[in-house]
Order: sequence, then structure tokens, then C-alpha cells
Amino acid sequence: MSTEIAWFVEPEDAHTNGIIAKRLLELSQLEENVSLFDNEGNEHSVFRVEKYDFITHLYKDKNNSQLRFKVFSQKGKNAKLQLWTLGVKKPVVVKKKEKQ
Repeated sequence: MSTEIAWFVEPEDAHTNGIIAKRLLELSQLEENVSLFDNEGNEHSVFRVEKYDFITHLYKDKNNSQLRFKVFSQKGKNAKLQLWTLGVKKPVVVKKKEKQ
């Protein structure tokens, strides 16, 4: 028996909130924001999305559309949210060459 994973997006500003709501409405997937708790006890106001594809499109448009958001997954109906960091790029650290 596999556990179904639910996906959630938390907008971090009004601009991103509007873009996400508009896109979900266009897909007939817009539901009210819900407040859920993560595994550390913090509350998050999130949109549930039906497929991870929606999140993939947000990541593709993140820089061009100046989107700021967090992604959460939930494994099981009553489980706590888990911050999803797989799609987040880590900053590249450039090491300086030492003079010899």
C-alpha cells in the first residue's frame, strides 16, 4: 500500500499569491487557501495543487515573473507538511584560487 503525496504551494508575497491564484483558476483547480502545520509546528497558508507539474511551471517562471514561494509535500491525509527543497537550486560557491 503506497501513501499518496499531496503538494502545496505557499506564496511569500501578494504578487506571487495573485499569480498562483490566477493560474489555478485557469485550470479550474482554485480552492481557498488552507492553513496547515509543518513538522516543526509552524503554520503555513497554502494552496493545494493537483499535480507536481504545476510546481514545475512555477519554478520555470520564478525568475522572469519574480515569484517567491515555498513548496510543501504531505504524505498521508493527516500528516504534517514537509518543506520540499528538491527543486530549489543551491547557491554556487566560487572558490578563489590561492596565490603560490
